[in-house]
Amino acid sequence: MRAAHDNRSLLLQVEVRDDIHHPGKPNTTMWQGDSIQIACCVNGKDLIEIGLTTAGNGTGWCWLHPTPNQRGKLKIPVQAQRRGSVTSYHIRLPWTFFNLKKVTSGTIIRLALAVNENDGRGRVRVMKLGDGITGVKDPEQFECLRLE
Repeated sequence: MRAAHDNRSLLLQVEVRDDIHHPGKPNTTMWQGDSIQIACCVNGKDLIEIGLTTAGNGTGWCWLHPTPNQRGKLKIPVQAQRRGSVTSYHIRLPWTFFNLKKVTSGTIIRLALAVNENDGRGRVRVMKLGDGITGVKDPEQFECLRLE
């Protein structure tokens, strides 16, 4: 996983190596297929969880967001592509998606990532960066990403 930011957005890039690719459906159940889930908490109270899949030429889903009209099919463009045995996911999340106007150096983002694995018989494993993303959602268990 790589993370970067500018004055308008947070950029996340994730590359996953997987011999058999069986993408999740581009809807609320995408976590059951090969996909990634990203959970963030910027201000200590608003939890956001999104998922990305290669299905539908790159689709995102928002399960949790403090603003109800942001939930459902992600309105932010997603780049998800498969080359050989590597799947690359790219998303640029505007600070407005986090209900922020801007961020400053030193801003802490609580973040967790789950990589879902499915070889065609359902989700068989999950690799995680940080806890609190699969099962009970708990930002206190997320990792800390400090913006510089």
